Amino acid sequence: MDLNTLSDSVESTTDVPVTWDDEGQPTEGFHVVGSNSKEYQDAVRKFDVINVKRVGNRGRSPDMATDEGAKDVVLAGERRKLAIGIACVKSMYGFTNNGEPAEANNETLTTVFKKRPTWLNKVVTAVEAEGNFPEG
Repeated sequence: MDLNTLSDSVESTTDVPVTWDDEGQPTEGFHVVGSNSKEYQDAVRKFDVINVKRVGNRGRSPDMATDEGAKDVVLAGERRKLAIGIACVKSMYGFTNNGEPAEANNETLTTVFKKRPTWLNKVVTAVEAEGNFPEG
């Protein structure tokens, strides 16, 4: 690969369908950018800063040997995944809100992903699979 062809922020998208019709055609899903995108990198950086500040305010890292500490780490991972999913969805298709096409905004995506956490998992898995996004 010619290193001069690498871009700073890869903006190509991939389709992440979550429902299909009887013929196997996707009916609802998301268009997402990948882990080399500015959106992904910014979401991860923002989340990492929040976590560093949280540990700094506590004065210590969570004690993962306790139920409370382990729960803190798991919840932080869930918040990170949600932040990545929301940041990387550029648009969605097939979803409506009161009969109108639904917008892929923070509020809508948070609601959708909290009600369908497996969809969030599909989105983040697709985002982090570099093979889904051609370099350019």
